[in-house]
Amino acid sequence: HMALLANMWLLLLFSAAIAGSARVESNVVYTFNMSFALALSRADFYETAHLVAAIQGLANRHVPQLYTFETSTDQDWFNYLRSPSEFMANATIRPIATLDALVDQFKDVYRGAVVYDGTQLTSLSLLASTSAGAESLLPFCHRSNSSSPTLYDRFIASGRIPIVRNLSASTFTGNITGSRKGDAYTWAVKEFIKSNLSDASNMGYYIDYYWVKSNMCCGDPTTDKLMSNLANHDWFIARRAFSFDLSVWSDEKPVDDPTQPLGTDLRAMMEIARAAYEQTGGGMVHVGGFTPWAFKYVQPFGKHEGVETEWQTMHVLSSFNVYVDADACCIGSMNNAAFYAFYPLPERYPPAPFPSRASLVAKGALNPDGSVPPRTFYYFYAGDYDSASWLYSQLPSRWSDGGRGTVPIGWAIDPNLAMRFPVIFPLMRRTATLNDSFIAGDSGAGYLNPGQLYEPRQYSGLPSGVRAWQQHNRKWFNKFGLTFTGFVINGVPPLTDRAEVDYSEFSPGGITAQYDGSVPTVELRDEILPVLHEAADVVNVNASTAAAKMCSFHRSDGRPHFLMFRTILASSSFMRDAALLAQSLCDLRVLSPQEIGALVRVSLGGNNYFIAAYLDDSLPRLLQAGLATPAQFTIRNDGWNTLLQNCTRLSVSVGDTVTSLPLSSDALSGSVFVIHGVVSVPRLPGPTTLEYQLVSSGCGQGQPERYKSMSYSIDVLVQ
Repeated sequence: HMALLANMWLLLLFSAAIAGSARVESNVVYTFNMSFALALSRADFYETAHLVAAIQGLANRHVPQLYTFETSTDQDWFNYLRSPSEFMANATIRPIATLDALVDQFKDVYRGAVVYDGTQLTSLSLLASTSAGAESLLPFCHRSNSSSPTLYDRFIASGRIPIVRNLSASTFTGNITGSRKGDAYTWAVKEFIKSNLSDASNMGYYIDYYWVKSNMCCGDPTTDKLMSNLANHDWFIARRAFSFDLSVWSDEKPVDDPTQPLGTDLRAMMEIARAAYEQTGGGMVHVGGFTPWAFKYVQPFGKHEGVETEWQTMHVLSSFNVYVDADACCIGSMNNAAFYAFYPLPERYPPAPFPSRASLVAKGALNPDGSVPPRTFYYFYAGDYDSASWLYSQLPSRWSDGGRGTVPIGWAIDPNLAMRFPVIFPLMRRTATLNDSFIAGDSGAGYLNPGQLYEPRQYSGLPSGVRAWQQHNRKWFNKFGLTFTGFVINGVPPLTDRAEVDYSEFSPGGITAQYDGSVPTVELRDEILPVLHEAADVVNVNASTAAAKMCSFHRSDGRPHFLMFRTILASSSFMRDAALLAQSLCDLRVLSPQEIGALVRVSLGGNNYFIAAYLDDSLPRLLQAGLATPAQFTIRNDGWNTLLQNCTRLSVSVGDTVTSLPLSSDALSGSVFVIHGVVSVPRLPGPTTLEYQLVSSGCGQGQPERYKSMSYSIDVLVQ
């Protein structure tokens, strides 16, 4: 099965049109094969994989120069990056044969060792990862009870690598929190976050050394070892991130610390999240990883279920402006993210053209008179790609499936995943068909509970995080030309109307809220934002069962209806077959998410006016203070109305300095036009924000209409 998927994927990789300015910056890329470690004991595997991840993170901190192999997916992506005109096309590849040679080859990237004893206090392994990134050290576990030579014996006791930091388990007695685990994290917050040794805008949530003590989870030793997620540490170590592994529940003691006072883990998690919030000045905080529910914190290791624990975790973390890149069980392992992070992306991908009247009429989704026919329409949500690791290993076979392109599919990929795996984004854009549309997945540019951004914020008591979330999403939505959020998860309770409206700031094409057990409805919030509610998951079933389930939502009451069906890791062929069967059985009509959003507006009394796509601009990203700068802005009128020259302008802001630029002529619906002008630049130098948006005022539409804006970070330099 794996060989078949690999072959299908390779066919896609080498048949793709390769666009080509991507190049590895170094002339040499070293490789190291980690497959030998899969045959080691649990303790030896953990310590070996931990060491290699740290070397990889430090080696790839400033330049991509070390690539490791552990799974066939790693080899597939390596082969792709070696293809003509790709990232490593001209690199010299130098394999490293042994672990000793690897340690020696990259001796210039580390200062020494951080030593810990995970057998005495399992949480120390993650403090060692934190120290490795913050202080450029390699982690070694000192297992004094080992009956065979360890990496500590080989590299530390022998004197080859000096000890710079010793995380002794005896240091943490429980005298502060009543828990040795709790004391360790309290110390680490002060030592690494509050001192700014760590950059807490990125944090890792991966299982600690307790994995060594736990039972094999899946009956398959290889899968079990990959679920330690040690390979994922490289990216976080490269970025000096803080790592943790804690339970979110305060009503039971975690299995890895059964004598702690109730709630110690939760208090430690909140202490970490608050310190990260303070360090970032109230910005958004990225956490990679997820509750290690194959080994702890959920049934059968506790009384709470998996989804219940997921929702509680997000409820707590969201109140501190934390969003998650959810490397969840049991496919959460990912190698080489620190290497992939150097893959170059364009400054932005323009959004696909907005659905036109004519295209919807041609599909039978809109009557010639502009009304919506009384049919049941829906879109497929293809997820769950809210995790870089899932995107890395699971999307390729779904994307290369032969059924793709035959029916509309909304590929729900959180855009922030480009931080850890940018490679796949240009590949998907190059090979997409007209039936492939791109939307954001869980909650937008990262998974959180939006309701916890509003005051009063349970657990944190912090001020509103709405503006920080909107700015974060605008950055990522603008970069990837996204306008639609396919699945907004809020756990319990459901989203408020206010929270839905606030999504229009960055997701004006629409949002879909999670399934809440009721009959799915649609609304038009603030006369702007289409809001759908998930109808049902169609997972783990065949196409005929899926079609029957979908048809159960069909309604014939003389009105149009709009639905979303969520799939998880489904193949394109499955969605094609289910769609064709559903249309045959009950005349369900599948459309793209963007088409559904356009129809919802029309059917609920709104319109599809005042929609624009910002395709390009020539304004330099380095500007001279006080020097007005000529620029041109290329824009597409995606709205169904004509933009009138006499009442539409482009407002361009460089920091607090605003320039208003007129249109040279009317712009018809669907047309691309260019606005030329001279942009004023503030007199004070420093980093600031470039933002521009069309504004229509006095066009006979009532209040001024402000289009979605485009924004970038730029620098104003001294003349």
